[in-house]
Amino acid sequence: RENLRYLLLKGEELSAMYPQPGMRHMADRDVLYARMDGMADAEAFDTLQTVMASLGYHLHEKGPVHDVFTKPPFFCFEMHKRIFGQWRHFGDGKANPWEYAVPVDGYLWSLSLEHRFIYFMAHACKHYENRGCGIRLLADTYVYLKHIRQHEFDWQAVWHAFRALDMER
Repeated sequence: RENLRYLLLKGEELSAMYPQPGMRHMADRDVLYARMDGMADAEAFDTLQTVMASLGYHLHEKGPVHDVFTKPPFFCFEMHKRIFGQWRHFGDGKANPWEYAVPVDGYLWSLSLEHRFIYFMAHACKHYENRGCGIRLLADTYVYLKHIRQHEFDWQAVWHAFRALDMER
C-alpha cells in the first residue's frame, strides 16, 4: 500500500531448497527495497520505517547498505537499499540490481535463477574476504548447485558476470 517494491535476497528461497523443512534456519531476513516510483533513498526509508513501526519493529541499526529492524523475541530484517554498497557492482557492470529484476506479484520482484546464484556467490565472496566462512556456506552452495541441476541454467551468463565481478578465480 505504501508503494514500496521488494526483492527477497537468498534466505527464504535458499532455505526452501533444502530437502526438508527446518534443515536451514536464517538468523535474519535480507530484503532489497525501493520505491516503485524511483523516489530517493531517504524518502523510501521514511516510508519503510513507518511501515515497519506499524508492524511492531524498531530500527536497531541504520547503515549505508542496509538498515536492521528487530522485533522481540527474535525477528530481524535487514532492509537493503543496495546489495553490495561500494564492495562490488552487480552483473554486467551495472550497479543497480533492479535492472535485472522482474515483477512477480504486486510489489514483489524477483531475479532470474542465474542472477540469484550470482548474488549468492558474490555474497559468499564478501563473507569469505571480510570475515571468513564456514560449513554452512559450503552446505548452502551444495544445496544451491543441486537445485540448479533441476532447471535450465545459463552458465555462460553466470561466468560472464563472475569475470565482471572479478570472481572467477
